Amino acid sequence: VVARTRAKSAAVEAGGGRFLTADEDGEIAQLSTPVVFEATGDPAAFALAVLAAGPGGRVVLLGSPRGVTPNVDVEAIREKRLEIVGAHVEAGSRNGPSDVDVQRLEGEAFLEALAERRLEVDDLITPRVDPREAAAFYRDLASGRSTLGASFDWNRLPSDERLARVEPWTRPD
Repeated sequence: VVARTRAKSAAVEAGGGRFLTADEDGEIAQLSTPVVFEATGDPAAFALAVLAAGPGGRVVLLGSPRGVTPNVDVEAIREKRLEIVGAHVEAGSRNGPSDVDVQRLEGEAFLEALAERRLEVDDLITPRVDPREAAAFYRDLASGRSTLGASFDWNRLPSDERLARVEPWTRPD
């Protein structure tokens, strides 16, 4: 995994992955990875993905980079014979016979893996926010890019504040 900061490095390394920051491009060039997933959407990350990919490798663009992509070594793409794949949601439905709903099959497999605890995602949901701090959380979210996923932890509220029966026209407290 390559990112701008080491904010998510613990989760990557706990899962057995290698973590580098974007400024470690010398080490990235030594990776020679067969498949590189670029999931940030940052146009500059595409250049790093090309750098990390090995000969005959594949660069999968999940992040839909927008804008000008600086410093992409087009010659390296050609020399390494890289395959560049834009993996967007609609592309999945075209991967199988017309009578097979590939997206549904993949979705069911994902949910089954979650249910059987073969896939752990708890480390992706940080922070767990006290609902009384929602305004501060949304201000932080708007100003930063480090949150991958978050959840409101309703158990932090006293039980009598968690649920109340009201009429549709009742003003909130």
